[in-house]
Amino acid sequence: MCAGILPISVSHGTSNSSVSIAPKTVQSITWAGGQALFFASERLANGTKLDSVRVQDFQGHLIKRFRFAYAQNSNSFHQLLLTQVQELAVGGQPGKPPYRFYYDSFTSQYEVTPQNEVFSADLNPYAIDYWGFCNGANNTSLLPERYVPVIGTPAFTLMPGDRAPNLAACRKWALTRMVYPTMGYTTFEYELNEYGFEEGRSLPSQVVLGPSHSVGLSTTCRYQAPGNTISCPGTGGTRTFRIPARQRIRVDWGSHSPFFTDQDGTEQGPRLTLQGPNSATRFGPFISRYVTGRNCNASGCTYTQYYDVEPGLYTLEASVAPPEIAGSAYISVTYRDSIGTSPNLPAGGLRIKRITDNPTGQPAREMSRIFSYTMAADPARSSGCLVSPLPTYYYNFQHDIPGMCDDTGGGGTGGNGSPGSFIIQYIKVYSTASLTQPGMTQGAFVGYREVTVTNVDDSNPGKSVYTFTSAYEYPDEGSSGFPYASRTSHDYQRGLLLRETHYKYTDGQYAPVTQTVNTYSRNSLSANIALLSLEGWKIGYSRHNEVSAPLDCFARNHIRYETGGLLLAQSEKRSFDNTGAAHVNTTRYQYGNPAFPHSTAVETITGAGQSTLLRHRYTFDYDTLSANSGNQMASVLRLLRRRHALLPLEEQMWRINGSDTTLVKATLTTFNAQFLPKATLQLQTTSPISSSTYLRSDIHNGLFSYDPRLTPETVFDQYDALGNLQQAHRVNGSPTSVLWGYQSTQPLAETQGATTRQTAFTSFEPDAPGRFSYDPEQGLNHHRVPGGRTGQWAYRLDGNRAISRDSLPPGTYELLFWARAPQRPSIYQNGTIEAEHLVAETPNGWRQFRLRLRFATLGSLSLDASSAMPVLVDEVRLHPVEAQMTSYTYDPLVGMTSQTTPDGRTTTYEYDGLGRLVRARDERGRVLSQQQYHYAGQ
Repeated sequence: MCAGILPISVSHGTSNSSVSIAPKTVQSITWAGGQALFFASERLANGTKLDSVRVQDFQGHLIKRFRFAYAQNSNSFHQLLLTQVQELAVGGQPGKPPYRFYYDSFTSQYEVTPQNEVFSADLNPYAIDYWGFCNGANNTSLLPERYVPVIGTPAFTLMPGDRAPNLAACRKWALTRMVYPTMGYTTFEYELNEYGFEEGRSLPSQVVLGPSHSVGLSTTCRYQAPGNTISCPGTGGTRTFRIPARQRIRVDWGSHSPFFTDQDGTEQGPRLTLQGPNSATRFGPFISRYVTGRNCNASGCTYTQYYDVEPGLYTLEASVAPPEIAGSAYISVTYRDSIGTSPNLPAGGLRIKRITDNPTGQPAREMSRIFSYTMAADPARSSGCLVSPLPTYYYNFQHDIPGMCDDTGGGGTGGNGSPGSFIIQYIKVYSTASLTQPGMTQGAFVGYREVTVTNVDDSNPGKSVYTFTSAYEYPDEGSSGFPYASRTSHDYQRGLLLRETHYKYTDGQYAPVTQTVNTYSRNSLSANIALLSLEGWKIGYSRHNEVSAPLDCFARNHIRYETGGLLLAQSEKRSFDNTGAAHVNTTRYQYGNPAFPHSTAVETITGAGQSTLLRHRYTFDYDTLSANSGNQMASVLRLLRRRHALLPLEEQMWRINGSDTTLVKATLTTFNAQFLPKATLQLQTTSPISSSTYLRSDIHNGLFSYDPRLTPETVFDQYDALGNLQQAHRVNGSPTSVLWGYQSTQPLAETQGATTRQTAFTSFEPDAPGRFSYDPEQGLNHHRVPGGRTGQWAYRLDGNRAISRDSLPPGTYELLFWARAPQRPSIYQNGTIEAEHLVAETPNGWRQFRLRLRFATLGSLSLDASSAMPVLVDEVRLHPVEAQMTSYTYDPLVGMTSQTTPDGRTTTYEYDGLGRLVRARDERGRVLSQQQYHYAGQ
């Protein structure tokens, strides 16, 4: 290695990288009952905007239609702000008022925002803080400013990049108000994230900086008569000031005098200096014209420079180097002084400060929730916990260069040095992107240990306090040095609810009402579940050696990716009476299978020494490796496990009284070859069963076995192609059948005491024939017409397309239907006309008829009318006379519109334009119940 001092040169270079994202946009979503279609239009910046959504049934009939409106940024980025979402009129149903959205710095008056409004926003892609949120800084680079001291040459500062968080910029364009179609609204207020903890430590008290102010000096030399002598009254001035905390300062300086060069080549002119604490840091003397970036000309220079400085005493000095010449110079430092101390630091991103709800739009109805994030034990400290320290933007690299020394060991200019001589070149590499990865808590950079929500509402004053696990208890692990490997994340242990306490406000103070306390654990079994890890090393090139025996150096960091979770071990629920005394219910959770994180036993403490224990056995609890393919249940379990289907099979309820444990109840579910429930078995016993005598279900010698005292209770007889249950029966009991419609998504009818083949029901809604045959289409030349009694449709009988049902098993049936016409429809039993009986009438002309039909063999049924005297019919029900049928109709995407009981009484349900239930009526139109929603002005 070279002895002495070598001349050092300073150089720098840059390299750039970029990421391009080409998003995919959804065009349609299809399900059994219909489809949602998304329509988008092109906009600038190679993007699309969603214009409308259509929801239609499986036949293509339009059900709902939505339109979206936006405001568009007028700058070159063309961002969009959603301003309206409106449901439009469909099929005679009126449209609804729109949802309206308002944003910070935009549409401050809450008027209706017109569609396609234009807003203006200057977006600087370099104006982001350490965490990637907008900070409004006037940056030209993402490199955080860094002062670089270099031996032998003037120091320099990298291009300034202010990466500090800023509330006004971060909040800009955030959603501040949402107005509902009812004219009610919700408003949102925000504040910056703040943290008082970093990883597993509390932050020390920090100096809080106030507004910026400046301190400066100037010096002037001017000609003075007689003799044109030069007078410099400002020469030699100094100014001392204290910077209270590490911060970025601004230094403005300038000279308005000519420069000249002495015989020795030294530039002469004004000298301006800034000296740091203990003379350890010195900026200046700011005299050269030839430094890149300085605005210099023949009459002088002006310049602005930024520095990140440490706290301490600083001195400004302004002077003129001899020989004195006419001119002037100034230097000014802008910094922020202390206005106090705080244990907290700001972080990027917003958190909710206040949410205000108003259901009617009237100011008197406002209800607010205020969010606080401080620690109850230390109200001055934020409960926010930063998972990782601030990002790292640079690292050091070493370059050993051979043959750079002369024979005397002094500095040479290259090529002829003594054998083995070399110099060390230290390289500092800076990056605009952090070299370290920030840790997260449930997707956020700052996780809060404690959050308080206070209700500001006279009718329900109170507050709720929530505490969570955080990086304070579960920090990430691993080295933070070069080559900056990803640290082991423990995020799966953070953000879990520890305590939830609700208070009421009475007599000027808060009193607890309920409290839930959760504890989590990783016992020996759950640890096997949690600690699934992938380990390795990250290698970094740290030293390049060009000596005679090259030996490059590498650094390494250990990497471990870990996944898992803390499991809820106990939940304690406390209820407080007016005296503050608590009634406690405790539930404990056990995890008996390392293959999955589901509780296999739940114990509820009911009293001193008394509890109930609920045990579950899932598909993964059975050893299916030895399953015999000839045993259906064992084979099904093996296939279910291969498909990772976690289904509960057996449930046992035990009563624990001291040392006495007895079985109270047990249920077992078996499955068929289609993995659908085949039967449920119940424990049948007249005496208590001890834990030592009960045989839990299992696979023994390849065969599925269970306790013989478990006997079948319910058998599931029949499913449709989509797995909907169509028929079941209780052992030694009558069957229950279910008819499905609306593309097999909703039950049309449920009948007690009848098989599926013995029932039929329709109200002529779309895709709801209910085992009847008729013309399913709608329109001018078809028979389904609007205006049903229970649903939205009825059927016109006119001699062309009858309503029919054939292949009815032998038996006695009851036919019940509604008709609207002066005459009655014709009913045919096996081709023979039958007479029905009038049961009931309604004021709007609908009449209900009933008829009994008897079939000795397979039978058929049809309803029709003449073309000259057509009849409207609705709500046609067919089932055995001893059966009890309950039928339903629906409005897709809204809800149930009618329910008809076994005795033929119909309850109809009405909804408003927002899909909210308004009232329920009986079959005569009388109001049974009614809900009122308050609109603006009512």
